[in-house]
Amino acid sequence: MIHKPEADCGLHLLGLRKRVRFAAAICLLFFLFLQMDANRTQAHPIEYELHTLTLADQNGNAIPDFQFSPNTRTYDIDVSGSVTRLTIAAEAENEHSVSIYPSNPVPLLWGSNRITIGVGEGDTPYTLTVHRGAKSPDLHLEEHFAEFEMSQNISTVKPTEDGGLIALGTRYGTSQLYKMNGQGEVTAKSTLLNIKLNDVLEIKKNRYLVVGTRADTPGGTHRPFVAVYEAIPGAGPAGFFQPLTALSPGLGDEKSDPVSIVRMETADEYIIAVNRNINSAWAIQLFRLKINADPVLQILSQTTISGADSYFVNKIVKVGGSDHYLVVGYARDRVTQANHGLLAKVHYNADADTLSPVNDFGTDGLVKSGLAPMAYVSAAQAGEDRYVILGTRESFPPHAGNAELHVVKEDGSYADEARLLPDLWVPNGNGALAAAPDGGFVVGGIAISSGNPDVHKGYVYKFGASLEEHWKQTMGGPGHIIGVSALLPLVNGDIWVSGGFFKNWGDLHRKGYIAKVLGPAALNRIEPADLTYVAVNESGASQGYLDDTHLTWNVPGNVNRIQGTVDRKPGQTVRVNGKLLPENEPFHIFLPEVNNTAKIEVTAADQLTKKLYTLDIIKTLPYQATVTGVTYNGTPLIPYEHLQTFYMPVTSSVYQANLDVVLSDPSATFDLFPSEGVTRDMNRIHIDSLPYGQQYSLALTVHSVEHIPSRWTIRIGLPSNDVELKHLYAQSPSAVVERAPDRFIVTVPNEMSHVTLDPIISDYASIVQVTGARFDPTTQSIEVSFLQEGSNHVTVVVQAQSGMTQTFGIDVIRDQRREVGAIVPSLQPAGNMWFEVTLSTLPADAAIYYTVDGTDPTLSSALYDPENKPRLFPGQTLKAIGVKWGLRNSPVLVLTGPDLEYPGLRDISDILSKINDRADVYGGGFGTRDVEYWLSKIKPVKVVPVPPPAG
Repeated sequence: MIHKPEADCGLHLLGLRKRVRFAAAICLLFFLFLQMDANRTQAHPIEYELHTLTLADQNGNAIPDFQFSPNTRTYDIDVSGSVTRLTIAAEAENEHSVSIYPSNPVPLLWGSNRITIGVGEGDTPYTLTVHRGAKSPDLHLEEHFAEFEMSQNISTVKPTEDGGLIALGTRYGTSQLYKMNGQGEVTAKSTLLNIKLNDVLEIKKNRYLVVGTRADTPGGTHRPFVAVYEAIPGAGPAGFFQPLTALSPGLGDEKSDPVSIVRMETADEYIIAVNRNINSAWAIQLFRLKINADPVLQILSQTTISGADSYFVNKIVKVGGSDHYLVVGYARDRVTQANHGLLAKVHYNADADTLSPVNDFGTDGLVKSGLAPMAYVSAAQAGEDRYVILGTRESFPPHAGNAELHVVKEDGSYADEARLLPDLWVPNGNGALAAAPDGGFVVGGIAISSGNPDVHKGYVYKFGASLEEHWKQTMGGPGHIIGVSALLPLVNGDIWVSGGFFKNWGDLHRKGYIAKVLGPAALNRIEPADLTYVAVNESGASQGYLDDTHLTWNVPGNVNRIQGTVDRKPGQTVRVNGKLLPENEPFHIFLPEVNNTAKIEVTAADQLTKKLYTLDIIKTLPYQATVTGVTYNGTPLIPYEHLQTFYMPVTSSVYQANLDVVLSDPSATFDLFPSEGVTRDMNRIHIDSLPYGQQYSLALTVHSVEHIPSRWTIRIGLPSNDVELKHLYAQSPSAVVERAPDRFIVTVPNEMSHVTLDPIISDYASIVQVTGARFDPTTQSIEVSFLQEGSNHVTVVVQAQSGMTQTFGIDVIRDQRREVGAIVPSLQPAGNMWFEVTLSTLPADAAIYYTVDGTDPTLSSALYDPENKPRLFPGQTLKAIGVKWGLRNSPVLVLTGPDLEYPGLRDISDILSKINDRADVYGGGFGTRDVEYWLSKIKPVKVVPVPPPAG
């Protein structure tokens, strides 16, 4: 809008008519000039442009796949559910002002978020529609479980260069080394007598550095032990480990225990963390070790971490910064014997050739937790300057053995984020924490319940980068007592888990195990769906799930198209070569080359995890012997080669049929599936009686000595009148497809200029014609391009085999997306203390998230459960929002609990019982505010003056 200044036409009248007329003329000309300028500006508004536009998440990471062009004003952006805030950096030409609505950074709710960026006085802002992934409460995880009889516990699992695993097991003073392939199958194993190993690390392909302790005789004194072993592969588990070199001296005496290894940045150098008793007090010693090519182990330098307390290390990990390392363990008070979580940060100075504490971390490189009893079990990097720490309360209630997550900053101070995991028990040194490839974390331990032995199982948690919980998976079957000692997250979302377990309470034989928890984006199966012969090379097929992401199908050389199906978990989205695959529908792959590749991308129901399968389809098999034609009285039947089907329409006057089958190879023959009233003579089939009013099918298998067999179908019968458009799917996740009584309605956001639709027709033999869009008969897709604002109409005409036609309408509506309806609350008083809140919205399957602390809700907030409705106290504020993928979020509901009647004197006992039970109103623990709140509910008593007694 142009704001026009008004000309000042108030003139001092001096009685001179000419001056008045002259001034009036000047005013008129000035007004006309402004009007012309305004009209010109309105007809051609100034379009100021941005020079740069960048987007980053709450951790400062750039949003992937976002590309900015100054000439493009609208963007449709998909981000994962872990992105909670969007920071926008924008600069305009000539330093014009930039305005961002609703704010910057922009808090992202689950679903669609609309952001506008204005530049100067330009009339057309930049529009960003950011879709944050939807969340599912049930990810349908599965597990693959392998038992190890020789080990009581598989304490360590680490990756190897060849895509496999190296694992440590322990049992009664002995240890086991296991080398496994990517499917968890053992390829080499050895038992090391009188040796207790604590850690292992691959130093080169098939060579492994191990640390622990060794006794000369069974039951003898254990001394430090460091060695290099080489895996000698064999057929199946026949392989073994061969010792190459060992180093015992120099790492202390019988009071020393090497527990952890980490690789340094310098080639062939490592740090070994050792617990050592020095003068009746325990200290942590770090040894820098070099392994030469022979291999020869050589100690280069060492440092000691000691103090007034006894110090113990559980793990050493590499963290950000050049040659920086974090030592994780606990400090034991020599007087009280109470444990405190301990962190030490050390740095290797290459110039001085020394390991030394990082003085600006905590106090002289040390951080000791103020909580006791507490031990830190493990740590992982969280961004550039933060560390996530897994701790455990060791002995005393109410948090005995509970796992806790803490975040420590670069300077050693604690961040605000922290989580208590009351369901998880992590014995000191026996829990697991690992960084996930997506920036989050996985945590493992054991669930303990004194009342129900069936829940003594392993737990695996998945957290986001800000410690928001993504999912939790239970390990083990009914009655199992199972712990988690090690975790190894994979790039595809799967997780290797190891530990030890008992099968039931009466079982005295503890065994080790290794399991693969399949990530939420894992498919159950991918398999061929049509009649083509396929030789499948699929790992893990016998277990009923896909254990690998690379599959190979070998097909005959003359096959040009193949169908397949996927067995998916509920809520997963599957795309084949970028094209959305509707549920319960096969995918089609065209095979123009000898070597053909299909990419099958799976997105989990939580929209956080993706997994990519690669399917290689190779024409390596001999050609198929095929049916090239079928004739009836010399008239060819209609071929549908991609379905390996021939069709013969008949009228009601035809009762018998003689069919001549033509094969691709003169030496080929075919088998006819037995059918009543059907005979054959060489390549002629005689049908004695055709059923009236029904379609009739014959099944043939074609054989040849030099070719691959193939299966074919001949359909005979009355022409079909089935021409229903059963389903319609949209390729874009931003599009919403709904079915009206007389048409399909596809709603897309304003920034979309085209959409691809996939119709599902009831009869494979029908003919489809489309107007208002382009129809591809090969892919059976409808491309609707150049969408105009409002409604864009597409007409689909389907012709059945009988010639009958039926017309279907599709309306593609742009910029009219619906939103989740306003949330309707209902309050039901529960006694005299609070209200029970019922929430509802439309559509009914929309998720509702709420808070009761006055903050705006997100999907990290509580999910409304009609079986466990929230409580609202008087004066307390509830906020709620409705979310459904493909729709705008509902308006935020703000609801404040109304006052209740004072209960009166007869109900004072109820109030006092609330105080006695320490009923927490505001959250964060019972305190003075809660006492004041409950006392305020007692009806005031009127004070009546009592006169003094007479006399």
